Amino acid sequence: MLKAELEPYGGSESSRFSLNGDDVRLTSQMALAFGLVFHELTTNAAKHGALSVPNGRVEIDWKVDDDSRRLHLQWMESGGPRVEKPARRGMGSRVIESGLMHEFGGEARIAFDRSGIRCSIDMPLPGATGSPYKYARKVSTVAR
Repeated sequence: MLKAELEPYGGSESSRFSLNGDDVRLTSQMALAFGLVFHELTTNAAKHGALSVPNGRVEIDWKVDDDSRRLHLQWMESGGPRVEKPARRGMGSRVIESGLMHEFGGEARIAFDRSGIRCSIDMPLPGATGSPYKYARKVSTVAR
């Protein structure tokens, strides 16, 4: 999923990207939600952030806590234009921050650090205690 989203910007094998994490199985609904989140983050990075300049870089790290069955993901931009906190939250930020929480019981936070946008996502996966998805019938894989 990430590779497909990053392909127009040099692909995930480019020196502009660092992807670190194991394969993660998602339900089809989760894959759709993450697809929207990654598309929004990538588009904003290309328009205003790290991907809008030749030396910008995006690092994406994720891990699954096997005990709690929660996904912890970090999107970190660097080398782009200086970031200023917007006066208001745009539609994309609201989709990222609210969509995952309301739909899946997850949490997403966007930090407007001067050195680059940071997005932290914490979300239960199928089989997690309290997760609305006890098992994944249809799955997609977020692969490195």
